[in-house]
Amino acid sequence: MELFNKIMLKIKRTFIQVLNAIKALNFFYKFCLFFITVIILLPILGTIVLAFHVLSDLDTIYNLKNSVLLIYATNTFLLCLGTLAVSLLVSVPTAWILSYYQIPLKKYFDWLTILPMVLPAYVLAYAYTDALDYSGWLSSTIRESLFKFELISDPIEKKTFWPEIRSLPGACFVLGIALSPYLTLLARTAFESSQSNLINAAKTMGIKGCRLFLTVSMPLARPAIVAGSSLVLMECLADYGTVSFFSVKTLSSGLYKAWFGYGDLNTAALIGITMMVLAFFAITAEKFFRNERKYGYSNPLEVKEKIKLNYFFTFGAFFVCSFGGFFGFVLPMIFLLKAGFDEFNLGYFSVDSVLALAQSLLNSLTFAFTTVVLVLIVSSLVAYAVRIDDSKRLNYWVQLLVSGYAVAGLVSAISLLFLSGLLTILLETYFYISFSLATTGILLFIAYISRFFAIGYSPISLGLQSITKTLDNSASTFGMSNKQVFYRLHLPLMRSATILAATLIFIDIIKELPATLVLRPLGMETLAVSAYNLAVDERLGAAAIPSIVMAIICIIPLTIIKGRWKEIKNI
Repeated sequence: MELFNKIMLKIKRTFIQVLNAIKALNFFYKFCLFFITVIILLPILGTIVLAFHVLSDLDTIYNLKNSVLLIYATNTFLLCLGTLAVSLLVSVPTAWILSYYQIPLKKYFDWLTILPMVLPAYVLAYAYTDALDYSGWLSSTIRESLFKFELISDPIEKKTFWPEIRSLPGACFVLGIALSPYLTLLARTAFESSQSNLINAAKTMGIKGCRLFLTVSMPLARPAIVAGSSLVLMECLADYGTVSFFSVKTLSSGLYKAWFGYGDLNTAALIGITMMVLAFFAITAEKFFRNERKYGYSNPLEVKEKIKLNYFFTFGAFFVCSFGGFFGFVLPMIFLLKAGFDEFNLGYFSVDSVLALAQSLLNSLTFAFTTVVLVLIVSSLVAYAVRIDDSKRLNYWVQLLVSGYAVAGLVSAISLLFLSGLLTILLETYFYISFSLATTGILLFIAYISRFFAIGYSPISLGLQSITKTLDNSASTFGMSNKQVFYRLHLPLMRSATILAATLIFIDIIKELPATLVLRPLGMETLAVSAYNLAVDERLGAAAIPSIVMAIICIIPLTIIKGRWKEIKNI
Protein backbone atom coordinates (compact mmCIF):
# COMPACT_ATOMS: atom_id res chain seq x y z
CA MET A 1 0.00 0.00 0.00
CA GLU A 2 2.85 2.35 0.85
CA LEU A 3 4.52 1.59 -2.50
CA PHE A 4 1.25 2.33 -4.31
CA ASN A 5 0.93 5.69 -2.52
CA LYS A 6 4.48 6.62 -3.50
CA ILE A 7 3.81 5.78 -7.14
CA MET A 8 0.58 7.79 -7.18
CA LEU A 9 2.34 10.74 -5.52
CA LYS A 10 5.10 10.66 -8.14
CA ILE A 11 2.51 10.55 -10.96
CA LYS A 12 0.69 13.51 -9.39
CA ARG A 13 3.88 15.56 -9.12
CA THR A 14 4.86 14.75 -12.71
CA PHE A 15 1.39 15.77 -13.94
CA ILE A 16 1.61 19.08 -12.07
CA GLN A 17 5.08 19.72 -13.52
CA VAL A 18 3.80 19.10 -17.05
CA LEU A 19 0.91 21.52 -16.48
CA ASN A 20 3.31 24.17 -15.19
CA ALA A 21 5.52 23.70 -18.26
CA ILE A 22 2.54 24.11 -20.60
CA LYS A 23 1.48 27.26 -18.74
CA ALA A 24 4.80 28.83 -19.70
CA LEU A 25 3.87 28.59 -23.37
CA ASN A 26 1.66 31.08 -25.22
CA PHE A 27 -2.05 30.58 -25.79
CA PHE A 28 -1.68 29.15 -29.30
CA TYR A 29 0.63 26.40 -28.15
CA LYS A 30 -1.54 25.72 -25.11
CA PHE A 31 -4.61 25.17 -27.26
CA CYS A 32 -2.79 23.15 -29.93
CA LEU A 33 -0.96 20.95 -27.46
CA PHE A 34 -4.12 20.27 -25.49
CA PHE A 35 -6.01 19.33 -28.66
CA ILE A 36 -3.12 17.16 -29.89
CA THR A 37 -2.87 15.41 -26.53
CA VAL A 38 -6.57 14.56 -26.53
CA ILE A 39 -6.46 13.24 -30.11
CA ILE A 40 -3.38 11.06 -29.60
CA LEU A 41 -4.44 9.69 -26.22
CA LEU A 42 -8.07 8.99 -27.17
CA PRO A 43 -7.44 5.27 -27.92
CA ILE A 44 -5.63 4.85 -24.60
CA LEU A 45 -8.37 6.74 -22.73
CA GLY A 46 -11.02 4.66 -24.47
CA THR A 47 -9.24 1.46 -23.47
CA ILE A 48 -9.11 2.65 -19.85
CA VAL A 49 -12.85 3.40 -19.92
CA LEU A 50 -13.41 -0.08 -21.35
CA ALA A 51 -11.32 -1.51 -18.51
CA PHE A 52 -13.65 -0.01 -15.91
CA HIS A 53 -16.59 -1.32 -17.93
CA VAL A 54 -15.13 -4.85 -17.83
CA LEU A 55 -14.30 -4.69 -14.12
CA SER A 56 -17.97 -4.05 -13.44
CA ASP A 57 -18.73 -7.53 -14.80
CA LEU A 58 -16.36 -9.99 -13.11
CA ASP A 59 -18.25 -12.98 -14.51
CA THR A 60 -16.86 -12.17 -17.96
CA ILE A 61 -13.30 -12.28 -16.64
CA TYR A 62 -13.93 -15.58 -14.87
CA ASN A 63 -15.57 -17.20 -17.89
CA LEU A 64 -12.94 -15.96 -20.33
CA LYS A 65 -10.13 -17.06 -18.04
CA ASN A 66 -11.52 -20.58 -18.03
CA SER A 67 -12.17 -20.71 -21.78
CA VAL A 68 -10.04 -19.16 -24.55
CA LEU A 69 -8.00 -16.35 -23.02
CA LEU A 70 -5.23 -18.72 -21.95
CA ILE A 71 -5.10 -20.24 -25.45
CA TYR A 72 -5.00 -16.78 -27.05
CA ALA A 73 -2.29 -15.59 -24.67
CA THR A 74 -0.17 -18.74 -25.10
CA ASN A 75 -0.33 -18.60 -28.90
CA THR A 76 0.47 -14.89 -28.84
CA PHE A 77 3.50 -15.52 -26.63
CA LEU A 78 4.74 -18.32 -28.90
CA LEU A 79 4.09 -16.15 -31.98
CA CYS A 80 6.09 -13.24 -30.54
CA LEU A 81 8.90 -15.54 -29.45
CA GLY A 82 9.14 -17.29 -32.83
CA THR A 83 8.85 -14.06 -34.80
CA LEU A 84 11.58 -12.40 -32.75
CA ALA A 85 13.85 -15.43 -33.17
CA VAL A 86 13.42 -15.40 -36.96
CA SER A 87 13.98 -11.63 -37.18
CA LEU A 88 17.13 -11.77 -35.05
CA LEU A 89 18.58 -14.71 -36.97
CA VAL A 90 17.94 -13.00 -40.31
CA SER A 91 18.78 -9.38 -39.51
CA VAL A 92 21.67 -9.27 -37.02
CA PRO A 93 24.15 -11.46 -38.99
CA THR A 94 23.22 -9.58 -42.18
CA ALA A 95 23.82 -6.21 -40.54
CA TRP A 96 27.15 -7.42 -39.09
CA ILE A 97 28.44 -8.72 -42.45
CA LEU A 98 27.43 -5.58 -44.37
CA SER A 99 29.04 -3.37 -41.71
CA TYR A 100 32.39 -5.11 -41.23
CA TYR A 101 33.13 -7.13 -44.35
CA GLN A 102 33.83 -6.33 -47.99
CA ILE A 103 31.69 -8.45 -50.30
CA PRO A 104 30.87 -8.15 -54.01
CA LEU A 105 27.55 -6.61 -55.05
CA LYS A 106 27.26 -4.85 -51.70
CA LYS A 107 25.04 -2.09 -53.15
CA TYR A 108 22.53 -4.70 -54.32
CA PHE A 109 22.49 -6.31 -50.91
CA ASP A 110 21.87 -2.90 -49.36
CA TRP A 111 18.70 -2.74 -51.43
CA LEU A 112 17.77 -6.37 -50.93
CA THR A 113 17.81 -6.12 -47.14
CA ILE A 114 15.22 -3.30 -47.03
CA LEU A 115 12.91 -4.43 -49.86
CA PRO A 116 10.79 -6.66 -47.56
CA MET A 117 9.51 -3.39 -46.04
CA VAL A 118 7.26 -2.87 -49.07
CA LEU A 119 5.36 -6.14 -48.57
CA PRO A 120 3.31 -6.44 -45.37
CA ALA A 121 3.26 -9.78 -43.60
CA TYR A 122 -0.29 -10.62 -44.65
CA VAL A 123 0.68 -10.23 -48.33
CA LEU A 124 3.56 -12.67 -47.78
CA ALA A 125 0.98 -14.99 -46.22
CA TYR A 126 -1.20 -14.80 -49.35
CA ALA A 127 1.75 -15.41 -51.67
CA TYR A 128 3.18 -18.37 -49.77
CA THR A 129 -0.24 -19.94 -49.22
CA ASP A 130 -1.12 -19.75 -52.91
CA ALA A 131 2.12 -21.55 -53.81
CA LEU A 132 2.99 -23.73 -50.80
CA ASP A 133 -0.36 -24.76 -49.36
CA TYR A 134 -1.07 -28.48 -49.76
CA SER A 135 -3.20 -27.74 -52.82
CA GLY A 136 -0.88 -24.95 -54.05
CA TRP A 137 0.65 -25.08 -57.50
CA LEU A 138 4.28 -25.31 -56.31
CA SER A 139 3.69 -27.88 -53.57
CA SER A 140 1.64 -30.03 -55.98
CA THR A 141 4.43 -29.89 -58.56
CA ILE A 142 7.07 -30.86 -55.99
CA ARG A 143 5.00 -33.74 -54.60
CA GLU A 144 4.20 -35.07 -58.06
CA SER A 145 7.89 -34.97 -58.99
CA LEU A 146 8.89 -36.79 -55.81
CA PHE A 147 6.13 -39.35 -56.34
CA LYS A 148 7.25 -39.85 -59.92
CA PHE A 149 10.78 -40.73 -58.76
CA GLU A 150 9.29 -42.92 -55.96
CA LEU A 151 10.76 -40.76 -53.21
CA ILE A 152 7.38 -40.59 -51.45
CA SER A 153 4.66 -43.22 -51.40
CA ASP A 154 1.28 -41.49 -51.46
CA PRO A 155 1.18 -37.70 -51.83
CA ILE A 156 -2.62 -37.52 -52.06
CA GLU A 157 -3.94 -39.33 -49.00
CA LYS A 158 -1.01 -38.76 -46.60
CA LYS A 159 -0.44 -35.12 -45.78
CA THR A 160 2.29 -35.73 -43.22
CA PHE A 161 5.02 -35.24 -45.81
CA TRP A 162 4.21 -31.63 -46.69
CA PRO A 163 4.43 -29.03 -43.87
CA GLU A 164 1.33 -26.90 -43.25
CA ILE A 165 2.01 -23.26 -44.11
CA ARG A 166 -1.17 -22.13 -42.35
CA SER A 167 0.15 -22.77 -38.88
CA LEU A 168 1.85 -21.06 -35.97
CA PRO A 169 5.38 -21.81 -37.29
CA GLY A 170 4.33 -20.50 -40.70
CA ALA A 171 3.05 -17.28 -39.14
CA CYS A 172 6.31 -16.90 -37.18
CA PHE A 173 8.36 -17.30 -40.36
CA VAL A 174 6.25 -14.86 -42.39
CA LEU A 175 6.14 -12.20 -39.67
CA GLY A 176 9.83 -12.62 -38.85
CA ILE A 177 10.88 -12.15 -42.48
CA ALA A 178 8.53 -9.19 -42.99
CA LEU A 179 9.73 -7.37 -39.86
CA SER A 180 13.44 -8.14 -40.23
CA PRO A 181 14.34 -4.96 -42.24
CA TYR A 182 13.51 -2.71 -39.27
CA LEU A 183 15.87 -4.68 -37.04
CA THR A 184 18.50 -4.83 -39.80
CA LEU A 185 18.58 -1.04 -40.22
CA LEU A 186 18.87 -0.41 -36.47
CA ALA A 187 21.52 -3.09 -35.95
CA ARG A 188 23.55 -1.96 -38.96
CA THR A 189 23.50 1.66 -37.82
CA ALA A 190 24.74 0.52 -34.41
CA PHE A 191 27.50 -1.64 -35.91
CA GLU A 192 28.71 1.10 -38.26
CA SER A 193 28.79 3.71 -35.49
CA SER A 194 30.22 1.38 -32.86
CA GLN A 195 33.37 2.37 -31.03
CA SER A 196 36.37 1.30 -33.09
CA ASN A 197 38.80 1.71 -30.18
CA LEU A 198 37.25 -1.23 -28.35
CA ILE A 199 37.06 -3.34 -31.49
CA ASN A 200 40.70 -2.63 -32.40
CA ALA A 201 41.77 -3.43 -28.84
CA ALA A 202 39.97 -6.77 -29.10
CA LYS A 203 41.69 -7.53 -32.40
CA THR A 204 45.13 -6.87 -30.90
CA MET A 205 44.31 -9.53 -28.30
CA GLY A 206 43.62 -12.07 -31.03
CA ILE A 207 39.82 -11.90 -30.92
CA LYS A 208 38.29 -12.15 -34.38
CA GLY A 209 35.51 -13.73 -36.39
CA CYS A 210 32.46 -15.02 -34.56
CA ARG A 211 34.12 -14.51 -31.20
CA LEU A 212 34.60 -10.80 -31.97
CA PHE A 213 30.96 -10.62 -33.03
CA LEU A 214 29.60 -12.31 -29.89
CA THR A 215 31.88 -10.77 -27.27
CA VAL A 216 32.46 -7.22 -28.57
CA SER A 217 30.19 -6.16 -31.46
CA MET A 218 26.96 -7.58 -30.06
CA PRO A 219 27.29 -5.94 -26.62
CA LEU A 220 28.10 -2.60 -28.27
CA ALA A 221 25.02 -2.85 -30.50
CA ARG A 222 22.77 -4.19 -27.73
CA PRO A 223 20.78 -0.95 -27.20
CA ALA A 224 19.82 -0.78 -30.88
CA ILE A 225 19.06 -4.51 -31.08
CA VAL A 226 16.88 -4.35 -27.97
CA ALA A 227 15.02 -1.33 -29.38
CA GLY A 228 14.48 -3.17 -32.68
CA SER A 229 13.32 -6.28 -30.84
CA SER A 230 10.77 -4.22 -28.93
CA LEU A 231 9.49 -2.82 -32.24
CA VAL A 232 9.18 -6.34 -33.68
CA LEU A 233 7.23 -7.54 -30.62
CA MET A 234 4.79 -4.61 -30.77
CA GLU A 235 4.21 -5.13 -34.50
CA CYS A 236 3.70 -8.84 -33.87
CA LEU A 237 1.11 -8.08 -31.17
CA ALA A 238 -0.68 -5.67 -33.49
CA ASP A 239 -0.79 -8.01 -36.49
CA TYR A 240 -4.20 -9.24 -37.54
CA GLY A 241 -4.08 -9.98 -41.27
CA THR A 242 -1.49 -12.78 -41.04
CA VAL A 243 -2.83 -14.62 -38.01
CA SER A 244 -6.45 -14.41 -39.17
CA PHE A 245 -5.58 -15.77 -42.62
CA PHE A 246 -3.48 -18.56 -41.09
CA SER A 247 -6.26 -19.29 -38.53
CA VAL A 248 -3.87 -18.86 -35.59
CA LYS A 249 -5.80 -18.11 -32.40
CA THR A 250 -4.01 -15.06 -30.98
CA LEU A 251 -5.22 -12.08 -28.98
CA SER A 252 -5.75 -9.91 -32.06
CA SER A 253 -7.78 -12.52 -33.96
CA GLY A 254 -9.74 -13.28 -30.78
CA LEU A 255 -10.51 -9.59 -30.27
CA TYR A 256 -11.88 -9.23 -33.81
CA LYS A 257 -13.94 -12.41 -33.49
CA ALA A 258 -15.35 -11.40 -30.08
CA TRP A 259 -16.46 -7.94 -31.22
CA PHE A 260 -17.52 -8.44 -34.83
CA GLY A 261 -18.33 -12.15 -34.72
CA TYR A 262 -20.22 -12.46 -31.44
CA GLY A 263 -20.87 -8.82 -30.48
CA ASP A 264 -19.31 -9.47 -27.07
CA LEU A 265 -18.03 -6.08 -25.90
CA ASN A 266 -16.74 -7.28 -22.53
CA THR A 267 -14.65 -10.08 -23.99
CA ALA A 268 -13.27 -7.83 -26.74
CA ALA A 269 -12.45 -5.15 -24.16
CA LEU A 270 -10.64 -7.60 -21.90
CA ILE A 271 -8.54 -8.93 -24.79
CA GLY A 272 -7.78 -5.37 -25.93
CA ILE A 273 -6.68 -4.37 -22.43
CA THR A 274 -4.42 -7.43 -22.29
CA MET A 275 -2.83 -6.49 -25.62
CA MET A 276 -2.21 -2.91 -24.51
CA VAL A 277 -0.67 -4.03 -21.21
CA LEU A 278 1.66 -6.43 -23.05
CA ALA A 279 2.70 -3.69 -25.49
CA PHE A 280 3.51 -1.26 -22.67
CA PHE A 281 5.39 -4.05 -20.93
CA ALA A 282 7.52 -4.45 -24.09
CA ILE A 283 8.28 -0.71 -24.08
CA THR A 284 9.19 -0.76 -20.38
CA ALA A 285 11.41 -3.82 -20.82
CA GLU A 286 13.15 -2.19 -23.79
CA LYS A 287 13.96 0.93 -21.78
CA PHE A 288 15.15 -1.15 -18.83
CA PHE A 289 17.50 -3.37 -20.85
CA ARG A 290 18.69 -0.60 -23.16
CA ASN A 291 19.14 1.98 -20.42
CA GLU A 292 20.87 4.43 -22.83
CA ARG A 293 24.16 2.55 -22.41
CA LYS A 294 27.14 3.59 -24.47
CA TYR A 295 30.69 2.32 -24.33
CA GLY A 296 33.94 3.81 -25.62
CA TYR A 297 33.94 6.53 -28.23
CA SER A 298 33.21 6.79 -31.93
CA ASN A 299 34.84 9.16 -34.39
CA PRO A 300 32.39 9.96 -37.21
CA LEU A 301 35.27 11.12 -39.47
CA GLU A 302 37.12 7.83 -39.11
CA VAL A 303 37.14 5.61 -42.22
CA LYS A 304 36.84 1.98 -41.18
CA GLU A 305 38.52 -0.60 -43.36
CA LYS A 306 36.29 -3.54 -44.19
CA ILE A 307 37.66 -7.07 -43.94
CA LYS A 308 38.06 -9.11 -47.12
CA LEU A 309 36.67 -12.64 -47.17
CA ASN A 310 37.92 -15.72 -48.99
CA TYR A 311 35.74 -17.49 -51.55
CA PHE A 312 34.20 -19.93 -49.08
CA PHE A 313 33.15 -17.25 -46.57
CA THR A 314 32.05 -14.96 -49.41
CA PHE A 315 29.59 -17.63 -50.52
CA GLY A 316 28.32 -17.89 -46.94
CA ALA A 317 28.00 -14.11 -46.70
CA PHE A 318 26.00 -14.11 -49.97
CA PHE A 319 23.60 -16.67 -48.52
CA VAL A 320 23.15 -14.83 -45.22
CA CYS A 321 22.70 -11.36 -46.74
CA SER A 322 20.28 -12.54 -49.43
CA PHE A 323 18.10 -14.73 -47.19
CA GLY A 324 15.76 -12.00 -45.88
CA GLY A 325 15.42 -10.18 -49.19
CA PHE A 326 14.91 -13.38 -51.18
CA PHE A 327 12.22 -14.87 -48.93
CA GLY A 328 10.76 -11.48 -47.98
CA PHE A 329 10.52 -9.89 -51.43
CA VAL A 330 11.92 -11.75 -54.46
CA LEU A 331 10.19 -15.10 -53.97
CA PRO A 332 6.82 -13.65 -52.82
CA MET A 333 6.82 -11.22 -55.75
CA ILE A 334 7.40 -14.13 -58.15
CA PHE A 335 4.47 -15.96 -56.56
CA LEU A 336 2.27 -12.85 -56.73
CA LEU A 337 3.18 -12.11 -60.35
CA LYS A 338 2.42 -15.71 -61.30
CA ALA A 339 -0.94 -15.58 -59.50
CA GLY A 340 -1.79 -12.21 -61.06
CA PHE A 341 -0.84 -13.44 -64.54
CA ASP A 342 -3.07 -16.50 -64.09
CA GLU A 343 -5.91 -14.19 -63.05
CA PHE A 344 -5.51 -12.19 -66.27
CA ASN A 345 -4.98 -15.27 -68.41
CA LEU A 346 -8.16 -16.92 -67.16
CA GLY A 347 -10.18 -13.78 -67.87
CA TYR A 348 -11.29 -13.22 -64.27
CA PHE A 349 -9.94 -9.66 -64.17
CA SER A 350 -12.74 -7.67 -65.81
CA VAL A 351 -13.36 -3.97 -66.41
CA ASP A 352 -15.24 -3.76 -63.11
CA SER A 353 -12.18 -5.22 -61.38
CA VAL A 354 -9.99 -2.52 -62.93
CA LEU A 355 -12.35 0.22 -61.77
CA ALA A 356 -12.50 -1.25 -58.26
CA LEU A 357 -8.70 -1.46 -58.16
CA ALA A 358 -8.38 2.16 -59.30
CA GLN A 359 -10.83 3.28 -56.61
CA SER A 360 -8.94 1.33 -53.93
CA LEU A 361 -5.68 2.90 -55.09
CA LEU A 362 -7.21 6.38 -54.94
CA ASN A 363 -8.57 5.74 -51.44
CA SER A 364 -5.19 4.44 -50.23
CA LEU A 365 -3.34 7.46 -51.62
CA THR A 366 -5.93 9.85 -50.15
CA PHE A 367 -5.67 8.30 -46.69
CA ALA A 368 -1.87 8.16 -46.89
CA PHE A 369 -1.24 11.73 -48.06
CA THR A 370 -3.82 13.19 -45.67
CA THR A 371 -2.32 11.33 -42.72
CA VAL A 372 1.22 12.35 -43.71
CA VAL A 373 0.22 16.04 -43.66
CA LEU A 374 -1.65 15.74 -40.36
CA VAL A 375 1.09 13.78 -38.57
CA LEU A 376 3.83 16.10 -39.83
CA ILE A 377 1.92 19.16 -38.57
CA VAL A 378 1.25 17.55 -35.18
CA SER A 379 4.85 16.30 -34.86
CA SER A 380 6.28 19.72 -35.75
CA LEU A 381 4.10 21.49 -33.18
CA VAL A 382 5.12 19.07 -30.43
CA ALA A 383 8.80 19.21 -31.42
CA TYR A 384 8.76 23.03 -31.33
CA ALA A 385 7.06 23.00 -27.93
CA VAL A 386 9.90 20.82 -26.62
CA ARG A 387 12.45 23.11 -28.29
CA ILE A 388 10.95 26.13 -26.51
CA ASP A 389 11.04 24.41 -23.12
CA ASP A 390 13.38 21.41 -23.25
CA SER A 391 12.73 20.21 -19.72
CA LYS A 392 12.11 16.83 -18.17
CA ARG A 393 8.51 17.83 -17.54
CA LEU A 394 7.67 18.17 -21.21
CA ASN A 395 9.79 15.14 -22.08
CA TYR A 396 7.55 13.03 -19.82
CA TRP A 397 4.57 14.38 -21.72
CA VAL A 398 6.18 13.55 -25.09
CA GLN A 399 6.96 10.02 -23.95
CA LEU A 400 3.29 9.61 -23.08
CA LEU A 401 2.27 10.76 -26.56
CA VAL A 402 4.81 8.52 -28.25
CA SER A 403 3.49 5.52 -26.31
CA GLY A 404 0.37 5.65 -28.50
CA TYR A 405 2.34 3.57 -31.02
CA ALA A 406 2.10 0.66 -28.59
CA VAL A 407 -1.68 0.50 -28.94
CA ALA A 408 -2.52 -1.98 -31.69
CA GLY A 409 -4.73 -0.88 -34.56
CA LEU A 410 -7.56 -3.20 -33.54
CA VAL A 411 -7.44 -2.00 -29.93
CA SER A 412 -7.56 1.62 -31.11
CA ALA A 413 -10.51 0.82 -33.35
CA ILE A 414 -12.50 -0.89 -30.59
CA SER A 415 -11.85 1.87 -28.05
CA LEU A 416 -12.70 4.65 -30.52
CA LEU A 417 -15.92 2.90 -31.57
CA PHE A 418 -16.86 2.57 -27.90
CA LEU A 419 -16.24 6.29 -27.26
CA SER A 420 -18.13 7.16 -30.45
CA GLY A 421 -21.09 5.14 -29.21
CA LEU A 422 -21.06 6.96 -25.88
CA LEU A 423 -20.95 10.32 -27.70
CA THR A 424 -23.86 9.33 -29.93
CA ILE A 425 -25.95 8.33 -26.90
CA LEU A 426 -25.17 11.61 -25.12
CA LEU A 427 -26.09 13.69 -28.18
CA GLU A 428 -29.37 11.88 -28.67
CA THR A 429 -30.29 11.93 -24.97
CA TYR A 430 -29.51 15.52 -24.06
CA PHE A 431 -29.43 17.42 -27.38
CA TYR A 432 -31.74 15.30 -29.56
CA ILE A 433 -29.08 15.15 -32.27
CA SER A 434 -28.64 11.97 -34.28
CA PHE A 435 -24.98 11.84 -35.29
CA SER A 436 -22.31 9.16 -35.37
CA LEU A 437 -18.59 9.60 -35.92
CA ALA A 438 -18.31 5.96 -36.98
CA THR A 439 -19.56 6.78 -40.50
CA THR A 440 -17.41 9.84 -41.19
CA GLY A 441 -13.84 8.53 -41.32
CA ILE A 442 -12.80 10.89 -38.51
CA LEU A 443 -12.19 7.95 -36.17
CA LEU A 444 -9.89 6.38 -38.76
CA PHE A 445 -7.69 9.49 -38.94
CA ILE A 446 -7.64 9.72 -35.13
CA ALA A 447 -6.40 6.13 -35.00
CA TYR A 448 -3.78 6.90 -37.68
CA ILE A 449 -2.50 10.01 -35.86
CA SER A 450 -2.40 8.25 -32.49
CA ARG A 451 -0.52 5.22 -33.79
CA PHE A 452 1.88 6.85 -36.25
CA PHE A 453 2.70 10.03 -34.33
CA ALA A 454 5.82 8.36 -32.94
CA ILE A 455 7.07 7.57 -36.47
CA GLY A 456 6.68 11.20 -37.53
CA TYR A 457 7.91 12.78 -34.31
CA SER A 458 11.21 10.92 -33.95
CA PRO A 459 12.88 12.10 -37.22
CA ILE A 460 11.54 15.65 -36.90
CA SER A 461 12.65 15.89 -33.28
CA LEU A 462 16.13 14.64 -34.21
CA GLY A 463 16.23 17.09 -37.12
CA LEU A 464 15.37 20.01 -34.83
CA GLN A 465 17.92 18.90 -32.25
CA SER A 466 20.64 19.02 -34.92
CA ILE A 467 19.89 22.76 -35.40
CA THR A 468 21.60 24.60 -32.58
CA LYS A 469 19.81 27.48 -30.92
CA THR A 470 22.79 29.72 -31.66
CA LEU A 471 21.60 29.75 -35.28
CA ASP A 472 18.21 31.03 -34.10
CA ASN A 473 19.88 33.72 -32.02
CA SER A 474 22.09 34.77 -34.94
CA ALA A 475 19.04 35.02 -37.21
CA SER A 476 17.25 37.13 -34.61
CA THR A 477 20.13 39.60 -34.55
CA PHE A 478 19.53 40.19 -38.27
CA GLY A 479 15.92 41.13 -37.52
CA MET A 480 14.29 37.87 -38.61
CA SER A 481 11.02 37.00 -36.89
CA ASN A 482 10.25 33.53 -35.57
CA LYS A 483 8.11 32.88 -38.64
CA GLN A 484 10.96 33.87 -40.97
CA VAL A 485 13.41 31.72 -38.99
CA PHE A 486 11.09 28.74 -39.41
CA TYR A 487 10.55 29.15 -43.17
CA ARG A 488 14.02 30.35 -44.19
CA LEU A 489 16.21 28.44 -41.73
CA HIS A 490 14.51 25.47 -40.07
CA LEU A 491 12.58 24.06 -43.02
CA PRO A 492 15.60 23.79 -45.38
CA LEU A 493 17.76 22.27 -42.62
CA MET A 494 14.99 19.80 -41.68
CA ARG A 495 14.29 18.68 -45.25
CA SER A 496 15.91 15.25 -44.91
CA ALA A 497 14.23 14.59 -41.56
CA THR A 498 10.84 15.62 -42.96
CA ILE A 499 11.27 13.43 -46.03
CA LEU A 500 12.22 10.47 -43.83
CA ALA A 501 9.20 10.98 -41.55
CA ALA A 502 6.79 11.45 -44.47
CA THR A 503 8.11 8.38 -46.28
CA LEU A 504 7.84 6.08 -43.26
CA ILE A 505 4.32 7.29 -42.47
CA PHE A 506 3.24 6.91 -46.10
CA ILE A 507 4.50 3.32 -46.35
CA ASP A 508 2.88 2.31 -43.05
CA ILE A 509 -0.49 3.83 -43.99
CA ILE A 510 -0.51 2.09 -47.38
CA LYS A 511 0.14 -1.26 -45.63
CA GLU A 512 -2.11 -0.65 -42.59
CA LEU A 513 -4.98 -3.15 -42.33
CA PRO A 514 -6.66 -3.65 -38.90
CA ALA A 515 -7.75 -0.09 -38.09
CA THR A 516 -8.65 0.62 -41.73
CA LEU A 517 -10.70 -2.57 -41.95
CA VAL A 518 -12.78 -1.61 -38.91
CA LEU A 519 -13.00 2.21 -39.06
CA ARG A 520 -13.16 2.99 -42.78
CA PRO A 521 -16.35 4.65 -44.05
CA LEU A 522 -18.87 2.25 -45.53
CA GLY A 523 -18.13 1.27 -49.10
CA MET A 524 -14.54 2.58 -49.08
CA GLU A 525 -11.81 0.03 -49.64
CA THR A 526 -8.06 0.53 -49.72
CA LEU A 527 -5.55 -1.71 -51.45
CA ALA A 528 -4.89 -3.52 -48.16
CA VAL A 529 -8.60 -4.06 -47.46
CA SER A 530 -9.28 -5.20 -51.04
CA ALA A 531 -6.47 -7.75 -50.89
CA TYR A 532 -7.68 -8.97 -47.49
CA ASN A 533 -11.31 -9.39 -48.58
CA LEU A 534 -10.31 -11.28 -51.72
CA ALA A 535 -7.93 -13.52 -49.76
CA VAL A 536 -10.62 -14.30 -47.16
CA ASP A 537 -12.82 -15.46 -50.06
CA GLU A 538 -9.90 -17.71 -51.12
CA ARG A 539 -9.47 -15.70 -54.34
CA LEU A 540 -5.71 -15.54 -53.91
CA GLY A 541 -5.09 -14.83 -57.59
CA ALA A 542 -7.32 -11.76 -57.44
CA ALA A 543 -5.75 -10.73 -54.10
CA ALA A 544 -2.32 -10.77 -55.76
CA ILE A 545 -3.16 -7.81 -58.01
CA PRO A 546 -3.82 -5.15 -55.31
CA SER A 547 -0.88 -6.64 -53.39
CA ILE A 548 1.44 -6.03 -56.36
CA VAL A 549 0.13 -2.47 -56.75
CA MET A 550 0.71 -1.91 -53.02
CA ALA A 551 4.32 -3.08 -53.38
CA ILE A 552 4.94 -0.79 -56.36
CA ILE A 553 3.48 2.21 -54.52
CA CYS A 554 5.69 1.52 -51.48
CA ILE A 555 8.87 1.05 -53.52
CA ILE A 556 8.67 4.62 -54.84
CA PRO A 557 9.12 6.40 -51.47
CA LEU A 558 11.62 3.75 -50.39
CA THR A 559 13.72 4.77 -53.39
CA ILE A 560 13.64 8.36 -52.13
CA ILE A 561 14.94 7.28 -48.72
CA LYS A 562 17.69 5.19 -50.28
CA GLY A 563 18.77 8.07 -52.52
CA ARG A 564 19.11 10.43 -49.56
CA TRP A 565 20.48 7.84 -47.12
CA LYS A 566 23.79 9.66 -46.53
CA GLU A 567 21.92 12.82 -45.48
CA ILE A 568 19.42 10.87 -43.37
CA LYS A 569 22.15 9.00 -41.50
CA ASN A 570 23.55 12.32 -40.29
CA ILE A 571 20.27 13.38 -38.64
